[in-house]
Amino acid sequence: MKSYALTYPQLMGELLDRGVSQDDARRVARAYDAAVGMTRDLFRPSGASFLSHLIRTASIALAHTGDSTMATAALLHATYALGGTGGAIARLTRRADRGSLRRLAGSPAEEIVFAYDFLPWTEEGALPTHIERHAAYSGPQRQALILRVANELEDQLDAAMCFRAGGLQESVRRRARSAAELSRALSLPALGGELDAAIDAAATRRVPPHMRTGKTMGYRSSWRNLPELVGLRRYLRAVAEGRRRRTA
Repeated sequence: MKSYALTYPQLMGELLDRGVSQDDARRVARAYDAAVGMTRDLFRPSGASFLSHLIRTASIALAHTGDSTMATAALLHATYALGGTGGAIARLTRRADRGSLRRLAGSPAEEIVFAYDFLPWTEEGALPTHIERHAAYSGPQRQALILRVANELEDQLDAAMCFRAGGLQESVRRRARSAAELSRALSLPALGGELDAAIDAAATRRVPPHMRTGKTMGYRSSWRNLPELVGLRRYLRAVAEGRRRRTA
């Protein structure tokens, strides 16, 4: 299995090896800095840091497309799900600003990130639809699908999903298989092959319950007794909206 970057120096080293321009490298570096701010103390359900997930997803996208814009978008692919850049409370209670992300990462990367957040993925029938209709999608939408596949591969590497509460779910395995098929439809058979291999490796990993994290969603290590992040964000936004109405 190919090895991918998990740290800033490793990712920057990959850009150096590819001879990426100074401007493109700076955009990746800015995206990394923003990712650090957004994901501080944030972890995946496997227990891996969210930042390492973003870095390795960026490394996967760079390796399979050769495009530094994809690496920039990968580092920021959770921006709209997390509410944009900036402090934690502000992000949880406001709408993300596309303009600020364009200024940070450039319009091409922002278009990919927006499409990543906009296109359905986990919903029933989403992947078969993408496989069937991807040729009619815009360029950023197709790039966002590639990023989604890279994200699926990153989730499956190290059998990480086996370490979440309940282990690797069959629905997650099926989605990853469909993502591998989509990768081949997008003319990236090597990426699809790596994803298939990672799924096969995860299927043989037996993780006892005492080694699992007990989490099914991302979490902050300092907020373990509060609702999961998605629910918390919705709750705080509702509270903020209620306060605005009462003072109107």
